[in-house]
Amino acid sequence: MFENFLVLFITIVFTIMLIPICIAILLPLSTLSLCLRARYKGRYLNRYFVVSRRNDGIYALHFLPYLGFYNLGKVEFHRVFVDAIQKFDSGYPDCILVAQTFLFQSATRSNKAKILPGSRSYIFGLRLIMDFLILRNIAHYWKKNGRWVFADYIREVHEKRPVEYIIIAKK
Repeated sequence: MFENFLVLFITIVFTIMLIPICIAILLPLSTLSLCLRARYKGRYLNRYFVVSRRNDGIYALHFLPYLGFYNLGKVEFHRVFVDAIQKFDSGYPDCILVAQTFLFQSATRSNKAKILPGSRSYIFGLRLIMDFLILRNIAHYWKKNGRWVFADYIREVHEKRPVEYIIIAKK
């Protein structure tokens, strides 16, 4: 009886210890492989952004840090975002580029963003992905006005619906 309990206890402890190790190893490897695939297909824009082509011929911008974890403040994020848009514009003239977001909706209202349709499970999945992206940014782990920045972003994600807005339209 005691041996069974000891085996179960050791299994649980090692499992709990291995989960963070697996995440720390597999996350950078998986995002690196996705970035290499995007680079091979010509869809890699910079260290943080790739594009994909949808069935309707429109290109979608995706945030994909190539090593999984990243450290970007608002100014740096804006700089790499603009750099990715300029690279897309020079490489894909006469194409439409769109982005989907939960955050930065006040900045996208002028671009006539439209609310994305989707089931509750689809929206829930998008929110989980956004939560994971927010938590992977090391720059979000500080307090502003006594509140954690990552908690404010996660709260904002869960209060809003996802929107899609046009970044570059056909010329």
